[in-house]
Formats: sequence, C-alpha cells, structure tokens
Amino acid sequence: MTQVSPPTNEITDREGLIEALNKIAELEHQFMCMYLYAALSLKKGPDEFCDKAKFEAVRRWTSKIYMMARQEMEHLSLVNSMLAAIGAPPYFSRENIPKISQKLDTETEIPPIPKAVASASPQVLANRNIVEYSEKSETPTTRYESATETPCEFPFIFEPFDLKSARRYACMESPKLCHLLNLPKELQNDVKKWCFNKCDDYSWPQGLDKETFQEEAGAGTIEKLYKDLREGFEEVADNDKSLFVSSANQHQVEVLSQYNVYIFPVTDLTSALNAIDLIIKQGEGLVNAPPDFNSHFQNFYDIAKEYEGLTGGDNNNKFAILPVPSNPKQENIQNEFTKKIFDLFNYSYVTLLYVLTGLYGWYTPASKETNYPHLSAALRNIAFAPTMTMLVRTLGEVLVQLPLDKDASKVAAPNFHIPSDDDEKLQICYQNDWQSEEKYSCYTDIGFYLKRFEKIEEDLKNLKDQESLVKEQLKYIHENIYRLTGNLRKVYQTGVYSNFRSFS
Repeated sequence: MTQVSPPTNEITDREGLIEALNKIAELEHQFMCMYLYAALSLKKGPDEFCDKAKFEAVRRWTSKIYMMARQEMEHLSLVNSMLAAIGAPPYFSRENIPKISQKLDTETEIPPIPKAVASASPQVLANRNIVEYSEKSETPTTRYESATETPCEFPFIFEPFDLKSARRYACMESPKLCHLLNLPKELQNDVKKWCFNKCDDYSWPQGLDKETFQEEAGAGTIEKLYKDLREGFEEVADNDKSLFVSSANQHQVEVLSQYNVYIFPVTDLTSALNAIDLIIKQGEGLVNAPPDFNSHFQNFYDIAKEYEGLTGGDNNNKFAILPVPSNPKQENIQNEFTKKIFDLFNYSYVTLLYVLTGLYGWYTPASKETNYPHLSAALRNIAFAPTMTMLVRTLGEVLVQLPLDKDASKVAAPNFHIPSDDDEKLQICYQNDWQSEEKYSCYTDIGFYLKRFEKIEEDLKNLKDQESLVKEQLKYIHENIYRLTGNLRKVYQTGVYSNFRSFS
C-alpha cells in the first residue's frame, strides 16, 4: 500500500497539514481497533475464576473501553472533518496490525527549567533534574527526576486485555511527564515505572524483531503530534487566507451527542482548534480538563490500578480475559464456521470504512440535498450507530464465543484486516477535482453500498441457523441488517428516514 510519511515537527503549508492529518487519522483508527479488541477480549459473565464481585469490575472496564473506542471513532471523524475543511479527501485507510511501517518520534521534550531555579547549582543542572525552591528556603528540592528519559516503545498489537495491556494503553495515552506534576505522586511514580523503566515487560509480536518493528508510541507521542498540528494550523491559516474552503464546498458531517460521541462541523481555524483541544482533552486529559475528568489516560490508569489490586500485580492471573489469541490470523482458525464469521466480520468492517469515506468525501447537507437522489442522508443514517454498533461490534461479540480449533480450548477474535485492493480504494489522492475522478465513482453509486450490505445480509441468512451457541445473536444481527439495507434504499430515494420495516 502507499505509505504515509510521518509529519515533520514543523507544518508550513496545506500539503503539510494534509500529511499530518492523514498520519493522525491512521493513529486514531489504530487505537479504535485495539480498544475494540481489548473490550471484546474481556469475559461476558462470571465463572469459576471470576466471581460475581470480580466480574462487576470486568463489566465496568468493558463499558469504559467501549466508550473510549467510540471516542476514538469521534476523533477519527473530527480529523476527517479537518481534512474536509481544507479541501482534502477523507482518510480511513490504515496498515494492518501488527505490522506498521512508519516510525513515530518518541523522544520526550525537555521541560523548561523554572525561572526560580535558573541559577541553581551546576551540579543539579548537570544531572538534568527539574527543581523548585521551597517558599521558606533557598535550597532547591527535586521536583521531577529524569525529565529527559525516553519512554518505552509500545507496538500496535492485538492482545487480550490483561494487566500488562492496561498499563500499555495508559502509557500510550499518557501526556508527557512534565504535565503530570500536579497529580498525585503515586501516579507520577507509576507512569515512570510502567512507561519508562520496565520496557522489557511488554512483549513484541511473535516473529517480529523489535529492532525492525518500525512503528511504536510512547508517553507523550500523541500529545506531541496534536501540539504540532495545532501550531501548524495557526501558522498556515495566518499565511494562507484561502486555507479553509468556502462553506458551500465543505463536506461536514454533524452528529451531536449520540452514543457519547460529539462530531461537529469544522469550518474555520477556531473550530479546527476546538476539535484538536477536544481530542487532547479526551485522550490525555489536558486542555482545561477538570481535576476529575475521565480522560483515556486516567481511565486506563484507574483500570490498571484496580487490576493490580485484584491480581496482586501478577500479570499471569488471567481471571478477567477470554482465551483469545494475540494478533489473530485467519489461517490459524481450524473451525470452518468460525472462519466464516471471522471473514464476515472483516468484510463488514471494511464496508463501514467505505460508508465513512463516501460520507465524508461527498457529503451534502440536508438543506441542499432536497431532490432525488439523497445519498448523503442515506449514508449518514447508517454510518455510526447501525453499522458500527449493530453490525461490527455485535459480530465481534459473536466471534469471541466461537472455538478457534477443534478442542475448543481457545476462542476466536477479529483482526480488522483490510485487504490490499480495498485499502487501495480507501486511499484517495489529494489533487484538483479529486471528487470528480472516475476511479472514485463507486463512492457516489448507491449500488456499490447496497451490493455489500446485501452480501452481508445473505451471508447472515445462511449462517444464522448453523451454530446453536450463537443462533439467536446471528438472527438478531440478520434482522437488523435486513432492515438497514431496506432503509438505505428508502432514504436514498426519499430523503426521509422511516421506521424499520417489519421483518418477514
């Protein structure tokens, strides 16, 4: 697939913004998939190893992780809104996990030395400690040691959500250490221990050498990317007054407060900066977040601490997770029915990406889409809750109940695989009149989407009665997709979203 080069630290023009936004879109997309995998890997009920009290904790963790996965979808959507605002095509492509090709800058930024200690002893400064003076004494006291340490490198992988995984996600969402100084000392020490000092605790994908595994993220990485993006928007907008395309040409999707997702139009510098600030606030907990704000970093940190308490810090205690594989592959599935559900999951997931690409690339507001055809209205009504929640997520929940092999000692899990030919279609090149290019005409063809949903509906119809363990769930998904397909066709024709038609 075409590689997306990592953005440079300095963004000076529209092309630089597009490059940075594409990179960030891919990262948000990767986080969304990993969090969905993590939630799916947790147990769905108590058992002999997970009593009712422990399962209550597992249930809460699952709910929080699903919420964060939805917010990663929100972040991905807002990044695509920023792309639309500057006239660029959407970006829903990504490389398949675990192998990713671009390297991120994981060096921590040296925090500025407070003015009060600028004249501190040469020995203190030589040790590169950040110090502060007590109000009652001129003796410098250590405020934060090892401020210039390099964080551990955390690969993008699918693995069951155990204690180690909870710590890894806390580290990947963590701000730079200099931004944690006002938080409890225990939290600061935990972040230093988990994210800087115990790097060997985190396993790398089997068969991939750490030295050749080129993509990783450490504490502060995501924060730095958005900091560079924010500064880039401010600089480019100041130098290029035509950066933001006219509102008539923008393809802005708005989904307010649905499923704890807030997607608003980005039309100018102010709304672009607001989108960036919201993403940083939800991820790292920065940008005017209240002290008790549940950012992704804080949520994963709290889960990891509770996990520690329930396991005594023993990562070998797997009471909370299903026996799912790390980095699942289709060729490792020996059960034929499971393999069909696995393939159907990936086909459904890619269908969602096509819907989102068509929606963001060729969106027309309802006020302007007054006559037939009503493509934007049709795609908007199926993109988020119906396809994401009622198809992709629920198929994932079916898959983790199915045996991986003949002895049924392990269960399957999805890998969100994007075939190369589909990924090529998802990558839309930025150029003049890109929306009119013949090779992208599938995105304005309702038949393209209907054909994919009709295949999903037909596959579900054929599979729903084959396995008693998941029969009722597949029947439910089939009915929903049958109705979704009918509504897709109906809204395209009329522009009016009607109630689900009865199933027969």
